[in-house]
Amino acid sequence: MNRKAFILLLFFYSLISASNNIAADENKGKTGFGLQPGIIQPKSDPKNLTRRIMSATRYKLTPGDTYEFVITIEETERYPLLLSDDYLLDIPFLGTIDVRGMYFSDLKKMIVQRIKAKVPVQFVDFMLTSPALFDVFIYGGITNPGIATVNPLSRISDAILLGGGLVKGASFRNIELVRNFSKRTLDLSKFASQADLSQNPLLEPGDKIYIPPAECLVEISGKVKYPGIYELLPGETLGDLLNYSGGVTRDADRNKMKIARIGEERKPVILTVNIEQAGVLELRNGDKISLSSVLDNIEMITLDAALYGSPTTGDKPVKIPDRNITVSLPFVPGMTLLDVLTQMGGPTPLVNPERSYIRRNATGERITLDLMDLWETRSPNLDIPLMPGDLIVIPMKRLQVVVAGEVNNSGSFPYANGYKVYDYILAAGGISVETGDQNSIFFVDEIGNRERTRLDADVEPGTLIYVGKNTWTITQKALTNILIITGFAGALIILANNIFDLANQFK
Repeated sequence: MNRKAFILLLFFYSLISASNNIAADENKGKTGFGLQPGIIQPKSDPKNLTRRIMSATRYKLTPGDTYEFVITIEETERYPLLLSDDYLLDIPFLGTIDVRGMYFSDLKKMIVQRIKAKVPVQFVDFMLTSPALFDVFIYGGITNPGIATVNPLSRISDAILLGGGLVKGASFRNIELVRNFSKRTLDLSKFASQADLSQNPLLEPGDKIYIPPAECLVEISGKVKYPGIYELLPGETLGDLLNYSGGVTRDADRNKMKIARIGEERKPVILTVNIEQAGVLELRNGDKISLSSVLDNIEMITLDAALYGSPTTGDKPVKIPDRNITVSLPFVPGMTLLDVLTQMGGPTPLVNPERSYIRRNATGERITLDLMDLWETRSPNLDIPLMPGDLIVIPMKRLQVVVAGEVNNSGSFPYANGYKVYDYILAAGGISVETGDQNSIFFVDEIGNRERTRLDADVEPGTLIYVGKNTWTITQKALTNILIITGFAGALIILANNIFDLANQFK
């Protein structure tokens, strides 16, 4: 029923929203839909339409159809034929045949059989060359009432689309079709949701289609699968409306369905009913039904934490989330921090327990946690009762490793389980040959404390690896620079003395 209701919504949306689309695209500058006021011109490819009709075994012959009769005895002869209003068809070699009520496939079979039995032919065929076009009249709650020119494969819904769609407030479940002085009522919702073709019949010449105003339009919103405006027939209830709208969602509050309506003296009235009453509660035109969620007014606890996200067991491997779990949990009186940790699978190996805390919304208080002791011991003495609005923050270690100091390309690199210090140094382009010292490698914590480490040491997420300078190499370089500078200065002194000696010789 849910899928049917969705199809129903799409179908009637297309009927209603079709207003002015055909006129705007196909007949700009014209009055109505055609060359004359109130005339709706057909829009279809005659060749494609003929192919559709030739493949339709139940195509009923319609006055205005043109056919071609082909026969070969010694030479091939072709005879164009037109079906007149009296349903009489003049067929060569067979005479006049009354084809009223016949289908094209049956007529073709009859003609071929009779010709072959009567005339020694080499070939005989009977084909539809052009289907009839005829007029129907559509009026009432239609955007562009008037005459619609349709074809024998057109249905009620096609005429509505040609007329620009239904206007607001028009009925799609009480459509009246007048044919041959008899009237029948059609419910297009059954065609849309149940593929009931009897409720959307093929049109015939002279048909009149009346779209009356809807007697009962109601709107449903909130926690149903397909909110929207629906038309109800006399005797249909709130239960029927829930079915048409696809049913209630899982979180719908079934005990607090609100019905807003105009009561006596045109005063608004709000009724609160439960779903048990839906099957017997009839609705009124203009009623607005809303369903809230059971979560709308519930008190919540917010969690932003390096937890697994669901309960875990020790006998199955569990993927470690690479980011915090952010979720809101319904508050239950008596709930504690340990309850939440258990429900969410506990801390992951990437947790940073020293920075974990609870921020109490009611007081603004910040409560530090003995997170790992609580989780490992499950001690009630370490547990913390929770309150509505609490924010539980259990941060994750940084999933990056930073390499700085005397390396060729310092920077931040993704953490990889099992990588050693030298792996990250290689990722940073290696130790600088000129200034780096592989014996001066440190882990640096968040406040700047350094701890010497080795190239083959394990690395944790968030680690800062610092490569120190090779002081002896720097000293050698400095001495070399000094010698170079000193030698250059000595050479200048010698050059100056030689110039003075040369000058003295010319005196």
